[in-house]
Amino acid sequence: ILEIIKQEDGTLGVRVVDEIRIFKNIPYDDFIKTFTATEEQYKKAYQLWGEEKWDDLYQYFKTNNLNDDWPPFNGAKSLIKTEKGSQLAEKTFDRFQGPGDITGDFASPVYGTQGIDDLYFTYDSRALKWKIGEGTNYIKFKFKSNVPDDVIFEYSDVIPWFGRQGLGDQVKSSKKFKDLLDEGIIEIIERKEYKNGKWK
Repeated sequence: ILEIIKQEDGTLGVRVVDEIRIFKNIPYDDFIKTFTATEEQYKKAYQLWGEEKWDDLYQYFKTNNLNDDWPPFNGAKSLIKTEKGSQLAEKTFDRFQGPGDITGDFASPVYGTQGIDDLYFTYDSRALKWKIGEGTNYIKFKFKSNVPDDVIFEYSDVIPWFGRQGLGDQVKSSKKFKDLLDEGIIEIIERKEYKNGKWK
């Protein structure tokens, strides 16, 4: 950022106040909307994220108690594409979560007929916060053909975080999955629960 200044001799000059580069076509203002921090912390986090210094970024968030240790920019390394409405019809996705009905708004795309036994995007590649434990649920769901245009999925690759590998693909939905289920837009096609060391 350049600032015009009046120099001692009365002429105008320019000095560099700060340099914020655009990383991965994601504007700085869009990046900082995803967590709360000071201006200095925003700039440092954006730089580390843009330079893909994941370990440094993770430690920076932990040291400064940012975002309850969750990653910035919804855990996205970069945005891949966006799909909405009819583009999502008949497509399948899956997610891990706690017990109960389907929740949340993050999942991963499913390619082919994969399921819990042959995941394309492993648990580790999703960089999820909690380990698989008693009561963890795996849910695979599919869109029906009647997908309204206000249902938007942003595809991204996952930042390595929580000491996990990351780099799998994720989607963030514009609507909660529970609402999509209640409105008859998606259907659950596979569900497993982790009990006594096994998926059942």
